Amino acid sequence: MHHIKLYLTAVILIWGCRTNAQEYHTTFDIRVLHPPQLVTIDGKQSAYYELFITNFAADTLAINKLAVFNGLDSTEVLSLTGKELLNQITPVGQLTFERKGVLYPGLSAILYLELSISGGQTISHLSHLLEYSFLPTESGQVRTVSGASVNLLSQSPTVFGPPLKGGPWVALYEPSWERGHRKVIYTVDGQACIPGRFAIDFMLLDEQGKYAKGNNDQITNWYGYGLDVLAVSDGVVIISKDDFPESPTLSDHPKIPAEKATGNYVCLKIDSGKYVFYEHLKPGSLRVKAGQRVEKGEVIASLGFTGQTTGPHLHLHLADRPSPLGAEGLPFVFEQFGSLGTYTDFGLLGKTPWTPNKGNRQFLLLDERPGPNTVVKFD
Repeated sequence: MHHIKLYLTAVILIWGCRTNAQEYHTTFDIRVLHPPQLVTIDGKQSAYYELFITNFAADTLAINKLAVFNGLDSTEVLSLTGKELLNQITPVGQLTFERKGVLYPGLSAILYLELSISGGQTISHLSHLLEYSFLPTESGQVRTVSGASVNLLSQSPTVFGPPLKGGPWVALYEPSWERGHRKVIYTVDGQACIPGRFAIDFMLLDEQGKYAKGNNDQITNWYGYGLDVLAVSDGVVIISKDDFPESPTLSDHPKIPAEKATGNYVCLKIDSGKYVFYEHLKPGSLRVKAGQRVEKGEVIASLGFTGQTTGPHLHLHLADRPSPLGAEGLPFVFEQFGSLGTYTDFGLLGKTPWTPNKGNRQFLLLDERPGPNTVVKFD
C-alpha cells in the first residue's frame, strides 16, 4: 500500500509539471551585433545599435512588435509596431520578404534601432521583447520571445576637434536611409561589421544651399573641393593611401567596387582601439605618411572626389580597428560647433537654403554630434 501511495504521488507531481509547463516552440535567435553606447544628438542621449534576428523555426514567422526595456527598472523605453517597425527591418542577403517583417524558416534580418533617452533616465542595461505570430495564422495567436539583453558601454564617446574649417557644412547622414552608411554591412575575416554606423559626410554649401558654382559636373566648381582637412585629435598615422586617381567630372566618374570605396584616405590612431578615417581625399594632397605623429588641428590632406562617391565631400568615421571595412563604427562628438539649421527634406539639398533654427539663430553646441542633415559651422 505504501508503494502505491508513492506511485500515485509521483504521477500527480509529473502531471502537475506538465500542465504548468509552457509549450516549447523553436522561434527566433536574437543577438546584438555590437554593444550600444550613449551619445548626445540634438540635445538627447541616444544609442544606435542593431538586433540580428534569425528564424530557426520550421514555420514562417511574422514580427508584429518590438519593445525595449530599461534593465534597471523594467520600464519600456521604446515600442515599435506597424510601419514604424517594418521600416527598421532589413533582410540579410538577396532574399526578399513576402512582406516586410515576415521571416521564412532559416531567414535572417537586421532590426536597426535608434533609441532616444528621456531626460533624467538612467540606463545601463537593455532587454528586448519580440511579439510575433505564425503564418499562415491559424487562430490569431500571438506569441512573444525575449532576449538580446545587453549592457551599454560605460565610456563616454570620443571627443573630436573640427575636421574642417568654417562652413556652412551640411552633416550628411540619416539612419533611415536604405543605403546609408548605417545600413551597409561588410564581412571581413568571417565577421560582419558596420564601420559606418556613425559616419558623417561633410559637404560645403553657400548661403543659398547650393554646393557648386556654375556647372556642378566639374568637381573644381564644388565649394568644398580642395579645402583643408584637419586632424581631429593628436595621433599616429597608421595608413596613408594617395595613389587613387580622380575624375575631373561627375559624369566620367567610374563605378567603384566596395574594396576601393574609400578612395585616397588616411587612418589616424588616436587611442587604443580608436581609429579615425578620412576618405575620398584629393590625389597628391596627403601631407602625412604612415608612422608620422600629428597634432590636433594639423592639416593632413585636401577634400577630394576619389573612391565610391557621388560628389566632392569628406567622409569621416571612427572605428575600433584600422580597417576601412572590417571594423565596428564607434560614436564621436565634436567639442564644439555652430548649428545653423537642418534639411528636413533631403531632396531640397543643393536647390534651396536649409530650414534655419528658430529665430534664424546660430546655436553653439558642446560635446554633441550633429543631428541628421544638420548645417554646421566650425571655428
